[in-house]
Amino acid sequence: MANQANLTPTELEDLERREMFIYDQQGAVALGREEGREEGRLEGKKEEQRMIAQKLLTVLDDEAIAATTGLSLEVVRELREKMN
Repeated sequence: MANQANLTPTELEDLERREMFIYDQQGAVALGREEGREEGRLEGKKEEQRMIAQKLLTVLDDEAIAATTGLSLEVVRELREKMN
């Protein structure tokens, strides 16, 4: 880092603006990573719900599967159609 004591006020202001830009970019990257992780967790949960529903298709009716897994009745019906 440059010796800030030797900078003019304008140079110091420019340096501070660049540092703020870098910090903002780092924050945006961190936020993007966290949002990506959360999206991945949700996708994994949905996939798990679908797998459980597929296993239940042979033993329960659509309404019971929807209530058990948290999937919508429409999704359960789509899974049943794919099975047949």
